[in-house]
Amino acid sequence: MAKQIEWNVDGMTCTGCTGKVSKYLEGLGFKEVFVDLISGTVRFKTDDTEMLDELRDSLSQMGYRVKSDDYKPWWTLEKKLLISALFTIPLIILHFLGMHDMRAYTLSLVLAIVPISIGLWHYGRSTWRSLRQRTVDMDILIFVGGFAAFVYSMIGYLIREPNYNFFETSASIFTIVFFGHWVEQLALRKTQDFIRQLKDEFPKTVELLTGGKTKSLDINRIGIGDIISLRQGIIPLDGKVLSGELLVSEAILTGESAPVRKLKGMEVYSGSEILSGEATALVHSLSAQSTIQQILDLVKKAEAKKPSLHRLADRVSAIFVPTVMILSLLTFLLSYFALDISFAQAAMRSIAVLVISCPCALGLATPAAVAVGINGALKKGILIKRADVMEQLSKAKYYILDKTGTLTQAKVELRMLHDDPNALGVLRQMVEKSSHPIASALRKILADRQLPEPEFQRIEEIKGSGLIATDHQGIEWKFGASSWLGIKSDYRSAFTREGELLGGVVSAEYIPDDVPAVIRYISEGAEVALLSGDRQDKIDQVAKELHIPTALAELSPKQKLDYIADYVRRDITVMVGDGINDSAALSAAHVGVSMNDSNKMVAQAADVILLGSSFGKLRSLIDISRTTLKNIRQNIFWAFAYNIIAIPLAAAGQISPMWAALFMSFSDIVIILNAIRYKWVYDKM
Repeated sequence: MAKQIEWNVDGMTCTGCTGKVSKYLEGLGFKEVFVDLISGTVRFKTDDTEMLDELRDSLSQMGYRVKSDDYKPWWTLEKKLLISALFTIPLIILHFLGMHDMRAYTLSLVLAIVPISIGLWHYGRSTWRSLRQRTVDMDILIFVGGFAAFVYSMIGYLIREPNYNFFETSASIFTIVFFGHWVEQLALRKTQDFIRQLKDEFPKTVELLTGGKTKSLDINRIGIGDIISLRQGIIPLDGKVLSGELLVSEAILTGESAPVRKLKGMEVYSGSEILSGEATALVHSLSAQSTIQQILDLVKKAEAKKPSLHRLADRVSAIFVPTVMILSLLTFLLSYFALDISFAQAAMRSIAVLVISCPCALGLATPAAVAVGINGALKKGILIKRADVMEQLSKAKYYILDKTGTLTQAKVELRMLHDDPNALGVLRQMVEKSSHPIASALRKILADRQLPEPEFQRIEEIKGSGLIATDHQGIEWKFGASSWLGIKSDYRSAFTREGELLGGVVSAEYIPDDVPAVIRYISEGAEVALLSGDRQDKIDQVAKELHIPTALAELSPKQKLDYIADYVRRDITVMVGDGINDSAALSAAHVGVSMNDSNKMVAQAADVILLGSSFGKLRSLIDISRTTLKNIRQNIFWAFAYNIIAIPLAAAGQISPMWAALFMSFSDIVIILNAIRYKWVYDKM
């Protein structure tokens, strides 16, 4: 079975780097290759783990080192920039002083040799790697431009012609591009500040309770069944409260700022923040499978899925560099031979065309916007599992809605024929295994009761029917729809022991306050339909109250799938359900949106999960999707417009190579800053 490998890689400074690494890994036969410039992540699947050490060495030879916990690179981009700038700044000052004799030429050579050597080594290695892999990227343009200016200046120095002195051009090209990459990296980190801050603040150690004492252990050494002590700070692992009481913020999991009280028997989830109180908890999951880790993993996978606009930018970038090389050559030939411009000026125009061109801006346009959009959604308790769904949501024409648990919630009351703590303890254990709205409501009702905790041979959920449990004495307990249990009563859901009725649930459905406004908002740009397996009279009542024109009731799962398939054939279709009985329907739609509790999120077939089961978040999801697409379009427009304007100006001699390098770096930074600007837009939604 193929194993997924994930590395943090140092040395990737632009989209050209990620393209080279990606193509290299794909050429070796690795599957599901994903290389992310923003986070510095390289992820792929392989059956041959024995070659990983060799692969690390190969990447190192390419200039990209796989980071380890104890690895701290010395020859960093910051040091290259600092050393280059120390020599380039006086070189530029010398140039603007207008000193053009041979003494100034010699001094320029002495000052320029260090930044030019660093630049030629850095971009020369990158260019050589690109040519070996038969790829082209921005580094080639920088190398050729800087190298051409250096060779031209050296020829002038050897023939003692001061007017050929362009050492400051070559040095400044490399130094300014280093500066651009450095600022770019700083800005890119800002696109994932929320995730980065969460990782930084997440506890690396856990207080293990053993023998009545606590000891601090690495989080990865904690196992399922261990008992840990919880105090103020971030909850490190999923578990159940055994003793004590906590006031917890679950904002990272649900987007809701209101604190939640956690008592004995209640679940706590990693990533939640303890505001006050102390407790002990029984660990339910390992660090790698915890709720917060699943969220982080899904965010990483989401960013790997490219929207169609990104694929367009990729296709354009692939032909961009060869086109610029041809334009640069034509600029020189036309300037020198057709326009009778001096050789020096024709060469500078040609170099300026090379340097000012920016395929990096196209490559950054989408991932920067997507990263900010996904992080903005997560802050509001919306987990997007595929980045491309934001583009689909912004264009969706049909919204298919489930009723129970989606448009309506249940007010649940538990009525028992007899006050039997043992039976209630069994019921509490059973409903913990289900994410159905009634089960969720019962968990809250029973959470603060002091009840026994029996052991079971099995607890099984029968989708659409109920729960079956067999305890250690072989007694069978059932909880589910009265019709499924064959019981005629007023209970919506009944609870039995060996067929004997013990009690049940009566409930009344209600439409939450935020639902009507969201339905009106969706209806402004799309068609809304209600498909449900519930009774016709209930469906008609909900559809009338919410002004939903199409409402179909008493549908089997197969019938619901057939209707959704028909909508999908017409145009982009979004299915919204509670994620329990709607897995097939969620998968069939272009976009599946599940309303569910965070601890069940990864079991769903949905592309998006509204954590905390709030229908009102659907509007936030749509707004974020539309805004992210707007951000992407702005970035791509700027990238194209910049090159369309800048290249002709450089070819006409209106921009020198030194200024061209500055403008080229500036274009990348503008795109990243434009993406970051939307962080505040999402916060206000």
